Amino acid sequence: MRSKLLQRLWMIVMLSFLTYCAASRKTPATVELEIPLPTVAAGVDSAVAAETDSLANELFVSWERQEAALHLRQKGKSAVAESDSLWRLLTIPADSFLVSKGDSLRSIRTFNRGARQLLEIRDARNSTLLSPAEVEQQVSMRLDSAQYYFEKALQLNPFDRNSRLWLARVYQMQGKRLMRSQQFYKAAATLERLLRLDRSQHGVYGRLGQIYFTLKQWDKAYQDFHSAEVTLRQSAIFDVPETIPINDSTIAQQVDSTSLFLYVYYQGETNIRRYQSEGALADFQRALALAKKPEDQSLVRDAINWINWDNGNIHAVEYRDSMLTLIEKGKYEAASRGFRALYKLLRSEKAKREIDWRLSLLEYAHLGEPEQALNRMQRIVHYYLDDSTGLAQQDTMYREYYKSYGTMCHNQGLKALKQRKLRQALAYFRQSCSIPWEQRAKSYLEVARLSRNSPRHAMEAAKTALQSADQLSPREHIEAMRILIESLKRMGKFEEAIAYFKQYRKYIARSSDHD
Repeated sequence: MRSKLLQRLWMIVMLSFLTYCAASRKTPATVELEIPLPTVAAGVDSAVAAETDSLANELFVSWERQEAALHLRQKGKSAVAESDSLWRLLTIPADSFLVSKGDSLRSIRTFNRGARQLLEIRDARNSTLLSPAEVEQQVSMRLDSAQYYFEKALQLNPFDRNSRLWLARVYQMQGKRLMRSQQFYKAAATLERLLRLDRSQHGVYGRLGQIYFTLKQWDKAYQDFHSAEVTLRQSAIFDVPETIPINDSTIAQQVDSTSLFLYVYYQGETNIRRYQSEGALADFQRALALAKKPEDQSLVRDAINWINWDNGNIHAVEYRDSMLTLIEKGKYEAASRGFRALYKLLRSEKAKREIDWRLSLLEYAHLGEPEQALNRMQRIVHYYLDDSTGLAQQDTMYREYYKSYGTMCHNQGLKALKQRKLRQALAYFRQSCSIPWEQRAKSYLEVARLSRNSPRHAMEAAKTALQSADQLSPREHIEAMRILIESLKRMGKFEEAIAYFKQYRKYIARSSDHD
């Protein structure tokens, strides 16, 4: 089912997106700063001075504010360095903190290296080993401190590029921490803040799309996956090596094909959740062209077929899947009622036939209504058998329908045999033989058994059964040959009977060797 396939791809998305991410703390309130009155330099007209002063307010800040911003940036860098060390500590397996008498020297050294990483960033007077929870708390505190300093620096000097870069890095680290702890709303807020600083990173849009997809905010998820694709495509030109000429081909070579496929694919998935079937199909067609791995191509085709099950009626296919879940839980009556209600809402005859088939399976196997199931399956199968154009068999489900109807008829024949209803049994077996399903050789054998009083009919049925001998067990194979040889002898066809008898002896010998 699509849920299992989606689960596998979602693991790929998580691995692709979680390279760095975001955490959140409220941004400190903006400080109102006094703007000095303009002064006129010697030889400069007052009008020019006023215009220049106005422009300078957009370009520069005072030297004092630049110095203050630099000071805060240095404090922020220090806090980031400390949080980096703590974050690396979080990646050490928990077992590394457990020391027992049986530990090897190597384990002790590993533990001591981890402890030294802690001691480097803690007050020299405090030598207590931190628990993982305490380490996480320290990481959060250090990152919040760094975020505060860099945000304050930008308030003082909005043109300080270095402060912007360091603040962006803090947002990335915050986002990663928050996503790991599944604080998705805070992570989204932090990544949105990061995008205000830098809109050139397609991975940030991708992670936002991932977050909003998890939160079921489908419109936001779609927009971010779309922005991720656009950003990825448009930024590829900047990755073309300086020694290579810029053209469509060299730009395309710089595009991360795996990320591009995922961004496009998940636009389709979010459009499904938005019930935009046309948009989803368009996205999946694009994703199919981008898919390089067979499993990805299969995944996209499954999604396309899923949407097209009832001509783009996404509500209907979701309802169908919910009924299949009820069947898995053994709630057969509820599923039957649901299928009957769904039948009235379907657009296509193809989808209606599938629901009819599923209803017949429930009726035959679980609801004690075999006759109703058989009548329903008879109508479905004859739709395909009676088609002279060949168009009906473009429906890939028809083989399943044949198999189900053939199996039902064969089983009804066996049931009638037990009840000594020979005429009814023969009718069911002959009906099963009329269906081109993959096990009908067994039904032909049953017809041959019941036809022994008519050598010609028994011979014909046994021969037909042996034409598909791979469907028979060794014991059934031997019995079919015995019936055939006996019938030929009774009809006076001794030469043919002798030829089959020799084949029979060879088969018996081979079977004995295998035993």
